[in-house]
Amino acid sequence: SHAKIPGGEKLAAVREEESRRACRSYWIHEPFLLREKDGSLPSMEPHDRLVKRLIEIMLQVKPSVLITFGADGVTGHPDHRSIGNLATQTFQMWPAAGIEGYAPQKLYHVAYPQSKFSRAVPPFPGPLGHVADQFITTIIDSRDGLHCAAKAEQCYKSQHTPEIMEGLNRMMATVLEGKIYLRLVMSRTGRLHAPESDLFEGLPTP
Repeated sequence: SHAKIPGGEKLAAVREEESRRACRSYWIHEPFLLREKDGSLPSMEPHDRLVKRLIEIMLQVKPSVLITFGADGVTGHPDHRSIGNLATQTFQMWPAAGIEGYAPQKLYHVAYPQSKFSRAVPPFPGPLGHVADQFITTIIDSRDGLHCAAKAEQCYKSQHTPEIMEGLNRMMATVLEGKIYLRLVMSRTGRLHAPESDLFEGLPTP
């Protein structure tokens, strides 16, 4: 509402461009845009179409590692929960897809540690969907990426007010201390519960 952009195609076009700018801030590939409507993902209608599209993207990019939302969707957003479920399903069904020569090796869920988020942390009005610390397997020191993360966050002008952007950046720098917390959910490397500090630990060297 703060952006004064009506919902629909105009807002969608703005959000798409914001996503592209955020990717450029990280110096990463342009996003693959699925162009689904807000709030539509939890329904059965787009399910098969989205799984098929995820498989197509994965075959094009051939990622070794997938990172997605867990059951909490971090903020509880139903679309976040749904896309996390779809990505998880795509990973676990991969052998049955009959695809030879490539398979993603590790699947992670984003995890906000309970020890750091058991209370309200600004700019969020209440506790996030946190994960008990004992289930967190992977902690990545990403302090050198805080500048890029802040720059990427500033791209989402239609979604976040300057105050929320500042709060998110402060949270990443102080509450999370520049670290990324993940839960290794599935792995074809056999290292499912071992603590990690590297996403590509246990993967064969290319």
